[in-house]
Amino acid sequence: MRTWLFIPVWCALSLGACSDDGGAQTSAGDTAPDPPDGYKPEVAPTGWGATDVGGLENPGGACPADKGGTPMKLPTTGIAYCVKASPGCAGAGAGCPLYVTINTDGAYFARVDDPASGDLITVELYTETDGDGIKDKLAELPRVIAHDYPGLDRERVYAIGWSAGAGAVGRGLCHISKKSDFSALGTTSDLYAAVIAMGGCGCTNDYVQLDGNWHVLTFNGTEDIFGGGDSCEAGLRERAYVNGCSDPAAVAWAPLAADDPYAKNGDGSNNAEVLRFSGCAFGEVVGYRGQGEGHVVSFKENFDPKISGYDTVWNFLQGKRKRG
Repeated sequence: MRTWLFIPVWCALSLGACSDDGGAQTSAGDTAPDPPDGYKPEVAPTGWGATDVGGLENPGGACPADKGGTPMKLPTTGIAYCVKASPGCAGAGAGCPLYVTINTDGAYFARVDDPASGDLITVELYTETDGDGIKDKLAELPRVIAHDYPGLDRERVYAIGWSAGAGAVGRGLCHISKKSDFSALGTTSDLYAAVIAMGGCGCTNDYVQLDGNWHVLTFNGTEDIFGGGDSCEAGLRERAYVNGCSDPAAVAWAPLAADDPYAKNGDGSNNAEVLRFSGCAFGEVVGYRGQGEGHVVSFKENFDPKISGYDTVWNFLQGKRKRG
C-alpha cells in the first residue's frame, strides 16, 4: 500500500481552525473497509472543521438560465458556482441534502421549487474537469455551504457529474493518481455520501473512502465511448468488492424491470439493463446501461416515455446517508 505524508495545511487557511463539530464522528462499524486489493490513503479524515467564511457574491457570474439561483464564488479557490436552496435551509435543523452537480446546467434547480421534493440545496459548480485542482474545489464547496446554510444535513452530500462532469467527480474525489484525499482544504471521502456518474464511470474503482458509506451509481449507453467500453462494469465490480457487497463476481447484468426502484419506464426487456450488487456494507453499488444508446442523459432509443437519467439518480439518492 502506498504511503504519502499528509500535512493538514487547510487548518491555517481562511476556512478556519482544525476542529470538528461532530460531523465526522463515527461509531463502531462506521469506518470504511480496507481490503487487500483496495487503495486507502494514509490520511486521517479531517471532517467538516469550523468554517467561519462563506461564499462570496459574484454579480454577473454564471447561473443556469431561467432556473433561479444566486451566482457565487468560493473564497479560497475563487471558482464560480451557482446555488439555489429552499428557504428553510437557512435555519439550523432543517435537514437539507446538498446536490453538487457538474456540467449538468443545474439539473436539480427546478426541484427546489417543487414542494414534493422537500427542502434541499443544489449547486452547479463551474470547475475544471481534469488536473489536481478539482479536488480542492470539491473539498472547499461543502464546507462553505455548511457555513452559509446551517440547515445542511451533513450526512447527505452528493456529487453528480455528467460527461466531463463525471470525469471531474472521479478525478476530484477518488482518483488514486490525483491523491484526491490530499486536498489542502481537507479530505473529501469522509464528507460525500454518494458519487454519481452519467456518461462516464466516475468513482468506479478500488479507492477506499476514509469513512462511512460511499454510494455509487453509473448511467451509460452501450455505445457511449466515455462509458469505459463496458458500461463501467469492471470498475463497478471493483467498487462492489471495496464496499463489501455479496459475491460481486456472481452478479450479472439483468433486464430492467418495470418495478425497478430507481429507473422508471423499464419494460423487462434487455433494451435497458441493470447491474445491481446486494448486501453492500459500505454503500450501494448500481449501474444502468441502455442498449444502442450513445452519450446520453436518458434512454429513449427503445423507450417512450424515456428512462430519465436525472430522475434515476434523484430516486437513487433519496435516503442515502453517509452513515446508518
